[in-house]
Amino acid sequence: MRCSNKAGCVLASLLVGGIIGGSLGMLFAPAKGKDTRRKLMRLPDEAEAITDSLTEKFNSLMDQIRKDIETAKDRVKDIA
Repeated sequence: MRCSNKAGCVLASLLVGGIIGGSLGMLFAPAKGKDTRRKLMRLPDEAEAITDSLTEKFNSLMDQIRKDIETAKDRVKDIA
């Protein structure tokens, strides 16, 4: 399978690599199993908080981009 979007492929590869590396790091960490399990149980809550934060930032960025596009359209109309 080929990747048409190079930046997207790199980002996806980094994300997958980070998840795999983080998982292996937790599994092979010198912490007690009980402590590691406790950390793993907190991950879904932390992931949800991070996802919510990123979603909010993304939506804010998209709103700003839409405003900038509208401003650019208005400027082009004024010039034309």
